Amino acid sequence: MTGILEHQQRPKVTVQSEVVSILVVLLIILSFRECAAAQSSGAPVVLSGIDSAEGWVTPKEVIAGDKPFISADAAGRKEWVLSWHDEFEGNSLDRLRWDYRIDSKFGSVQLPENVSVADGRLILTLRSQILRDKHFTGAGVISRETFSHGYYEARIKFPEASGWWSAFWLMKNAAGGRANAGTKDARQEIDIVEHASGWKPKDGYQINIHWWQGGHFVLGPAKLRVPFPLSGDFHVYGFDYGKRQGVFYLDGHKVAEVDLTSLPPQEPASIWLTSIQGMANSIESNKLPTRMEVDYVRFFLLK
Repeated sequence: MTGILEHQQRPKVTVQSEVVSILVVLLIILSFRECAAAQSSGAPVVLSGIDSAEGWVTPKEVIAGDKPFISADAAGRKEWVLSWHDEFEGNSLDRLRWDYRIDSKFGSVQLPENVSVADGRLILTLRSQILRDKHFTGAGVISRETFSHGYYEARIKFPEASGWWSAFWLMKNAAGGRANAGTKDARQEIDIVEHASGWKPKDGYQINIHWWQGGHFVLGPAKLRVPFPLSGDFHVYGFDYGKRQGVFYLDGHKVAEVDLTSLPPQEPASIWLTSIQGMANSIESNKLPTRMEVDYVRFFLLK
């Protein structure tokens, strides 16, 4: 199975590749049906908009960790103090800080062996690998510690190969690293960034806030369009999680905000850093293995 798997006719196709193509189409349909099943509720996400890349500064190096990476005009009068972080030093994952994501969702099974640490970065490797009823394996880590209101920040490089749904998000780890099963007990999910590799720059990324109280409700999904690609380069994603308002940041710039007063009582949640196969129009299997890299993840409290 090589090249981009798309739903189209080709002159010479093996039976195996035809089956995989059909599976890809089914996975896409199931992925979007799952998102569409959620009911939109509460105030909408308000996007600030990014019309031009002119003057935009993308940090090229690891940023000092004592303060969040927020532009002076966006920071306001808030003073933050670093409370928890991982700079991913050493040569293995700190198991005192992290658990593995080990579920099967969309088109991949998530494996601990696809998680590594090297050169000061967390690496989530994504593979073409037949396991159970899936044709791909992904990866993810979940913080053992839980957090509530504060400022969340991570510097991430998403994979370039099409076909991968990568995210930096918050949810209670209620089912031992299994995201779908965990929604039965978790109260909310906050997606600071969800990115489909292979999206065009104008497609940007997605932010959502879900909760499960008598059903599945969502603030969003809101797609933030940007004038530059997010795959293949590091960007800093941030979220100011207040009791009444949430504010999203990209490379220190405020890009969206949402009224949280319609949410039911909120609960502490773990930090998830994950990349799974799904939510894509095609899969560039010839570019596998590929990977998502995280320079650091940090949590700040108000001083």
